[in-house]
Amino acid sequence: MSLFAATRRWARRGGVLAAPGTWLRRAVTQSGMERAALLQAIKASVAAVIAWVIAADVLHFSQPFLAPWSAIFIVAATVYRSIHSAAQQLAAAFIAVILASVATGLIRWDLLALFVAVLVGLLIGQWRFFGDSGTWIGITALLIMTSGSMEESALVDRLIETAIGAAIGIAVNAAIAPPVYQLKAADAIARVAEDLADVLEHMGEAAISDDRQRFDSGMRARAAVVLMRDAEQAVALDRESRRLNPRLRTGGVGSDHENILSALRHAWSHVEELGKTLQTTRQESGPFEERTRQCLADMFAQLADLVRRCSDDTATATDVEQSAADAGRRLDSVEQILESTDSVTISSVARLVTITAPARHIIRELSSR
Repeated sequence: MSLFAATRRWARRGGVLAAPGTWLRRAVTQSGMERAALLQAIKASVAAVIAWVIAADVLHFSQPFLAPWSAIFIVAATVYRSIHSAAQQLAAAFIAVILASVATGLIRWDLLALFVAVLVGLLIGQWRFFGDSGTWIGITALLIMTSGSMEESALVDRLIETAIGAAIGIAVNAAIAPPVYQLKAADAIARVAEDLADVLEHMGEAAISDDRQRFDSGMRARAAVVLMRDAEQAVALDRESRRLNPRLRTGGVGSDHENILSALRHAWSHVEELGKTLQTTRQESGPFEERTRQCLADMFAQLADLVRRCSDDTATATDVEQSAADAGRRLDSVEQILESTDSVTISSVARLVTITAPARHIIRELSSR
């Protein structure tokens, strides 16, 4: 191996080893998903310690492992999810205790009893109600049966420990910086809007270009689907994080992200129609006349500005209305060309009609967000 190749390999390894440090530095210095993940990890650790202290040192359970176990998994991405997960965990623990008790009481051979309890627990865990907690039915039954005492009082203790951990997990997640994902949703929507605006600007460039292959609407539409799906997931997480969140109940504001994303989603369908129309007409009939080209370019540029205004959290309703009015005037200029048929060909008139209708729909969708 050459020295150069060895150097490159060690550089790659160094990058991998440095990645945790880079992630931690971003988590400490920048507001983002890294910091949110670090905060949730700290909260889960705090909840585990508190649950252990209460179960072991205050209530003096003999094997209080289920309390911190439950607390860690209850500290979820949102307060609502913590409460929902707590219900799943408690139900899973209850079924696990019943399985362990029944299997031990009915089956004399310990290994067979363990096999049956775990098997039945894993199968019951497939029920959609349990979600991600379903797997823990079989695992919890395994832990209970291999941890020692199977007396009735010990089994009840296991349920109490799970309830303690669930309560502590919910309390910690709700009391210490309950998570809200407004910034993540806003960033995702901004990416959708920027991509949409970029598409419209490319259409403007294609309108004044002599190149018949300048715009590929199909490729851009496929990219938009991915961005839109990411934005929908981010908005859904933001919406969930606001449910039962004490931070928002004490002065938080509502989110307009769903309305903005809905407007962008409907506008996208019309932009896709515009792209296909522009691509087809240019390939079949060639460029527009010079005056028409410039009017179309101005219209697409103003539509792009309207998209950015619509998704900008700092833009007021007046700003959006003004941008929509400007886009409407640009569209009117294009439609005026249709009325002066002496200056354009019949072919251009037909092509412009298929462009102005989707453009009008885009303005309506975005101005009514």
